[in-house]
Amino acid sequence: MKRGLLLTVSVVVMVSLALLSCNRRRDQQKAEPAPKEKLRVERVERVGPAEDGPGLVALLVVRNDFRHNVTLESATVELYYSTSRICAAELKRPVSVPQRTTSTVGVPFGIELPNPLAVYGVWNKVQRGEIDKISLTVVARVKVGPVGRDVKMENIPLKKVLDMLGMTEEQISKIKL
Repeated sequence: MKRGLLLTVSVVVMVSLALLSCNRRRDQQKAEPAPKEKLRVERVERVGPAEDGPGLVALLVVRNDFRHNVTLESATVELYYSTSRICAAELKRPVSVPQRTTSTVGVPFGIELPNPLAVYGVWNKVQRGEIDKISLTVVARVKVGPVGRDVKMENIPLKKVLDMLGMTEEQISKIKL
């Protein structure tokens, strides 16, 4: 069950980063303030086993202020401790968020656990608040309306991801399984 929560956090991060990449400005040289985020994961409703086979499904409440549907066509997130790959989650099928709505979206994903004991060890570090060496790498393909974009973000510190999701280290460390 502990690995389920760590994987849940990984999947939420994967979807959030991939979807939030739609908000990134193409010209980052300008000194103007960034526009209001048009796509945001509001909360995680639940994470449970997939009905159609192995894997999990995360139910996320997502707000889409774009005037187009946003589709996450493919995504993979890898969780690292220092330089060691701990686990990976991969999107099983495309997920769409309807235009200009706040809706609940089911995100199906498969899990790869090369070493389940490493997941347990990293979870213990997270509970103690020792997240400095934990990072994520995300590779995704996102479409906003007819326009697709490949996204690759490497070695994103977990602290930065938590900030993007509006979560604190204390909230994560208090989760009991």
